[in-house]
Amino acid sequence: MPAKDTTPTTKAGDLIHPETPYREAMTLLIGERWEAVWAALPAAIEGTDPEGVHDVRVASRRLRAAMDVARDAFPKSWFGRLHKTAKAITGALGDVRDRDVLLAHLGEERGKAKAAERPGFDLLIARVEAERAAAREDMLRFLRGIDTEALALETRRRFLATTAGPPADRDADERAISSSGGDRTDGDHPGDDSAGDPDGDAPPVRRTRVTKKTSPEATATSAAPGERATAKKARGARGARANRVGATDPPSEDGAGRTTAPAGRRGRNT
Repeated sequence: MPAKDTTPTTKAGDLIHPETPYREAMTLLIGERWEAVWAALPAAIEGTDPEGVHDVRVASRRLRAAMDVARDAFPKSWFGRLHKTAKAITGALGDVRDRDVLLAHLGEERGKAKAAERPGFDLLIARVEAERAAAREDMLRFLRGIDTEALALETRRRFLATTAGPPADRDADERAISSSGGDRTDGDHPGDDSAGDPDGDAPPVRRTRVTKKTSPEATATSAAPGERATAKKARGARGARANRVGATDPPSEDGAGRTTAPAGRRGRNT
């Protein structure tokens, strides 16, 4: 049986505000709902009050509803395991609860029945009680198997809020990055099992995207062969036009009386 938490707590609704980040708000809410499960569990284990099982079932269903909508906000490596456990608690107590409801109904019907019919109700009630006893043994075996004390300690470490504020969160850096619109951290992506850290508690590592700057010369050098051939042909066409223009210029004389070839034809016969 999990030990009762003696830490002064504040209701999640008192700590959640419109500007509260989603993950932080769900951390507070889920922590509160796990505590409701642990508070109801002792009466279910004791077994004297049928409502004890009912209270655990209600608390675990409310817990599951909160975890269902928050699973993408937490590391799958540990959140997924706790989520499955919450579902399993609901299911493990289901058979006991079903028999409790049936026994209550049969008891009411027996009270209304004629005396001659009551032995038949007695036999049916005895059968259902035997089924309940077997289901209860299965329930207790399941609760012993999940080690409720260790589980309660983990859920309090992961989710519990106190009057001083939200719980110490080893993934606080990731939350800050996410709320600022930055990159997600390694191991904290939905569906990622936090590679390198089975428990998902390793300090987050910021992913940095490096953009390589390319100079115009490098861009020209790295161009495709077809592009280089096209550029070479264009340069050749421009040179040919310049030669044609130069060929139409008349010869001129320099200061010493020598004849000078047009600019476009210089250097051909020298």
